[in-house]
Parts: sequence; structure tokens; C-alpha cells
Amino acid sequence: MILTEDDIVRALSNPKRYPEGLVVDGLDVKLRNGKIYVSADRVDYGMFSLPNLSLVGRLKAVNGQLQVEVEQVSPIGLVGAMIPQMANQAMGQIGANWYVEDVKVGDGQVNVTFR
Repeated sequence: MILTEDDIVRALSNPKRYPEGLVVDGLDVKLRNGKIYVSADRVDYGMFSLPNLSLVGRLKAVNGQLQVEVEQVSPIGLVGAMIPQMANQAMGQIGANWYVEDVKVGDGQVNVTFR
């Protein structure tokens, strides 16, 4: 299966993929040089707010799920520290009905092999 940047934005824009109370505005995804670059204008979680989120990582197949090996998140803070876990929770739901065997990130798309 080939996932484009827009496919990932649509999948991650579904509020059911996040813990209750988490709101993400201005989500954008770029796939370049084997990495995923995620940005958001604002992330709100309860009374906490995180402006200008930036996440860089690598997509991997881990125990049959699509996961992000996060390399960098900014800004760091209470909400920023929770972002890697939330990103993996959301990414794990993409293709959750199948066993993810392999992931290859190209420019603008991800090739996901399912079993």
C-alpha cells in the first residue's frame, strides 16, 4: 500500500485517533529523506497549549504496527513530552486491521507492506 502525505494528514486528522480532549490545528506532514516531518500550528490538551509543534522521526514496523521512532520534538514541555506516545498511538491505528511487515519512506509517500 502506498500512503501519501495527504493520506497521513487525513488519517491523523481524525479526532478519534487521539486521547479525549486533544485538539490539533493546522496539521501538516512531509515525507523526505527517509523521515516523517509533522508540524501543527497548535496542539491543545485540556488547559495546556503547545504552539508551533514540530516532530521529526522515522516510520517503522514494530510488532505489526506502523510506529514513529521520534528523533526530535519541539517545543518541549508537558504536552510536547506526550507527543511521541500520542503520535505512535495515532500511527498504530493506520492499517490496524493488518500486520505491518515493512515500511519504506520515499519523497512524498510511504510504501507499507502488510501481511
